[in-house]
Amino acid sequence: MSKGTSRGEYAALAVLELARAQKQKQTLSAGEIAERHNLSVRFMTATLQILKRHGLIRSVRGPLGGFELVPQPSEVALGYVLSLVAPPSSESRSASKVDDETPQQSRRSTRGTRVKKPNQSSLDRERIDREMKKAEEKRQEYLNGILYSDLIDNSAASNVLNYEI
Repeated sequence: MSKGTSRGEYAALAVLELARAQKQKQTLSAGEIAERHNLSVRFMTATLQILKRHGLIRSVRGPLGGFELVPQPSEVALGYVLSLVAPPSSESRSASKVDDETPQQSRRSTRGTRVKKPNQSSLDRERIDREMKKAEEKRQEYLNGILYSDLIDNSAASNVLNYEI
């Protein structure tokens, strides 16, 4: 997978596997999902717990137990799954902006004695931040348009062997 978080990749793959299993009325364990994609069972288990807390999946006890997807795959978008485990990068960027302030800068801005005139560098950063936010919104809009039912259908079509003579 390309750009994204590891947690997002694990969540996206887990939900894809659970969507496939739902069609066959099966449950899957964290180990089964992780093994299919050569991923860490421990990290997969933690990711599944996050998805469970949000009500997207549930655990089933017993000999045939495991995890199952709660809604239908046609009701779950890739963007939604990713948003559950990793906030959009614009949110983390704006949060880090406050963290990047030094105590002197923070005191200066709260005293109100001197207001700094924006320089070219700060204006450039604002422009870049604005464009990055627009890009993130477009990315989220695109990902919200990808339903797991479509992913299942596409992956099933790509698993068909093609023979040429």
